[in-house]
Amino acid sequence: MVTVDRPITQKQIGFATDVVLGKHQNAAYEKNYDATNMSQNAISVEASRLMDNPKVSLFIAELRTPRKDETIADLEERKRILTEILRVKTSQFVDEAGVIDKKRLDSHAIRGVDELRVVGGRASVIKLKLHDKIHAIAEMNKMEGSYAPERHEVLHGIVNVHIHPWEAGKPFKQVTETAEE
Repeated sequence: MVTVDRPITQKQIGFATDVVLGKHQNAAYEKNYDATNMSQNAISVEASRLMDNPKVSLFIAELRTPRKDETIADLEERKRILTEILRVKTSQFVDEAGVIDKKRLDSHAIRGVDELRVVGGRASVIKLKLHDKIHAIAEMNKMEGSYAPERHEVLHGIVNVHIHPWEAGKPFKQVTETAEE
């Protein structure tokens, strides 16, 4: 006997969605199926069967899986862009004759393009502005935590030393705050 693999139904989708949104499986069953003539025990049994249904349980797992927001650059993409800035060579933007090829200007490394046309269209000068490689290196170092953390730790039990005027006309008084343990 050949079985046809049927897709998940709208009722199953509604049940699964309600379960993921926090409804008890019995309440989700009652909302999505006709349970008017069913006892609470029967509803509980049917809701449990739905939860055990592989298609429904896979759909619930899929709904619970956090999705990556493709509109936001993740760490790997940001590193890839900074690496492109670091490794750029001006030769990749010119053709065999040494002329800048406008088709090759799709790069994160380019900060801007200035084009100057001489009257009559006889001459054209294209000037590329590239992003600063040192700045890109600094950003990569920050992302990877390569820099020593700023010194916020307590040294020798002293947090801060402040010198304040005690009273007008009198000598300064040194006030030392010690770290509390």
